[in-house]
Formats: sequence, structure tokens, C-alpha cells
Amino acid sequence: MGKTLTHLSKSGEEIMPSLCHEIDKLTHKDNFPHITLDREEQFEAYFNNRMAVLLLWIECPKNRDEKSKLQMEFFFHDLEHHFVEAHASKDIRKAFLWLKAYIHTHPRFGKKYQSFLAFEMMTKIYQVIGIRLPSALQKILPGKGETAAC
Repeated sequence: MGKTLTHLSKSGEEIMPSLCHEIDKLTHKDNFPHITLDREEQFEAYFNNRMAVLLLWIECPKNRDEKSKLQMEFFFHDLEHHFVEAHASKDIRKAFLWLKAYIHTHPRFGKKYQSFLAFEMMTKIYQVIGIRLPSALQKILPGKGETAAC
């Protein structure tokens, strides 16, 4: 295994097992199953999870803390600047801008139709990123002017 480190008490007795040995045991390749997700699948899962959070915010309007709002805004900023082609239509750019503004104003100034518009903007972003809207999300999405019970 390599060198072992031990922690000794003042009397010279070993009081805990070797830290390096314990780390080696925990991180040995046989302790981990083979991970089969490729980068595209990981990104798609991450993207779907973040969008599901936004959907929950739309469905259950309540004030969110500033940190959560900023995290969601940074998510959209990163998507727009790193995953959307530079020559994307103005419609797509407006969808990102609208959702960023929506995050900070909803539910304080949100009107019922804005929830429907937020969903429309989400679907545009799904389309431009190239990820199919999950069927589970399609089933729970609000209709025009409707909100779910929280």
C-alpha cells in the first residue's frame, strides 16, 4: 500500500489507524460501481433537475431567498453564454432575459398569465438546448391561468 502514517499519543502508543491506509481502502477502485453515464447524459440530468426546480417555483409561488434566485439566474446565464450558439435568434435571448427577470419578480408582482409565459419560455430553452421536454414534466405543467396547490 505505500507508507503508513500513524498518530501517536504522548506515551508513544498508536491511537488511530493510518489515515493513508483508510483513504486507500475507501477510494479503492473495487469499492465503486462502474459509472455508465456519459457527459451528455449527466448534462441532461443536471439541466432537467434545474428546470424542474423552476417548474416547482412556478407551480408554488412563494417568496424565495435571494441566494436561490441568484443561483437560478446564474444557471440561465451559463446556459445562454456557454450552450446556446452565438447567432441564436432574438426570441431565444428574450426567453433567457424574461426568465431571469421572472425569477426576481415572481410571485411578488406575478400575474396568473405569467406562469403560463414562464412555461413557454422554458419550452423554448429546452428546444434550443436540444433536450426533449420530459414527459413527466409535460403531465404536471400548468395550463393558462392555472396554479397547482402547494
